Amino acid sequence: MKVNSINSINFQAHILPSRALTSALELAQSEARIGTKEGVKRASQFYNNLRTIEKDKDTATFFIDSNPQKLYPYMRLGNVTRLLEFFKYKENMLPNAIIDGVNKLVESKYLMSERANEAKDVDLTKAFNKWAKV
Repeated sequence: MKVNSINSINFQAHILPSRALTSALELAQSEARIGTKEGVKRASQFYNNLRTIEKDKDTATFFIDSNPQKLYPYMRLGNVTRLLEFFKYKENMLPNAIIDGVNKLVESKYLMSERANEAKDVDLTKAFNKWAKV
């Protein structure tokens, strides 16, 4: 039996597109486009955290279920589930809850050394398009 080596396989988490995620991506992109210091900082953190999730070699998928039939809206990264917290928002409730939820999920799951720091090298007004729902 002959075994051939494979050099181009890349095992990473797959971020599943959804309308809920797209709304958060659009909000982050808008904050980056407006260009306030706080907005750019928030968009950068969200981008870095999505890249951290994407680079996770131990997890197959990340998804957000904003309209589950029996549960409160949640996000799931492999075996880790986090409920979305809506209670502190007035405007853009779902997108803000998703951005904060992703940030908290990454902070609780990954060490600082495991987190991506790539936002400074990309155009945040366009970078979120790679995860948007087609």
